[in-house]
Amino acid sequence: MTVEHSPVIPTASYSGHVCEGDSIKLYGNSTETGVSYKWSGLINSTNQNPVITNAALFNSGKYVLQTTLNGCDSKTDTLNVQVRQILLLN
Repeated sequence: MTVEHSPVIPTASYSGHVCEGDSIKLYGNSTETGVSYKWSGLINSTNQNPVITNAALFNSGKYVLQTTLNGCDSKTDTLNVQVRQILLLN
């Protein structure tokens, strides 16, 4: 019988300050090789580093990252992304 361990908690980050119309670039990192990535929350993606183009206010909120290795899931890391509104002055 083989006992597998859960992967270490991944590190989730993003491109920083985001205004309406910008791209939100999410980054997933793990110290372990061979893991697969799963983003959830306001996005469902299995890409390690997904990009949300043309960000809108509704893209503000929680993005959750989890990794899987040998059928075992890691604990999650969560980001809070704030998309800033562009104010137009007349």
